[in-house]
Amino acid sequence: MSHRIIKEQKKEKVNNLSNFFQEKKGVALFENKGINSNEINLIRKKARMEKIQIVIEKNTLWKIALKNIIQQPEIKGKTVAFIADNAMDALGFSQQFTKEESKLLIPVAMIDENGGIFDKKKVENFSKLRNKQELLASLLITMKMPVIKLIKVLDLASKK
Repeated sequence: MSHRIIKEQKKEKVNNLSNFFQEKKGVALFENKGINSNEINLIRKKARMEKIQIVIEKNTLWKIALKNIIQQPEIKGKTVAFIADNAMDALGFSQQFTKEESKLLIPVAMIDENGGIFDKKKVENFSKLRNKQELLASLLITMKMPVIKLIKVLDLASKK
């Protein structure tokens, strides 16, 4: 392949990466610390079920795509991006994975669907929050508990 074709392919990849931000997608970027290609393929399979896209691209291309959004992105090592309609869904999915596996994904940054930019420290704080499904389950249990207790009391009263 000629140098010109390779350069055009790289430009196209940068445009594709930049489009994630223009399409108002939520993007959570992580530094990969030891996850191999077989494990990434398993993660991709799980991600497809949750409607989350995983993109692994060279750091140089990520830096170029992010330069208009983040002044100096702290991207080192291999970068893995989780992309969803909602940034918290992307982050929640990645945290689910890091809980399941012993390998580490180190947060780098997160860009939400509204263009909000979160640095490494804020992403770590967000990652400690429960995701939408966990919150809804907790709310449902909280709402059902008084009814369950009432049923138990009525059941005990009827047995006496």
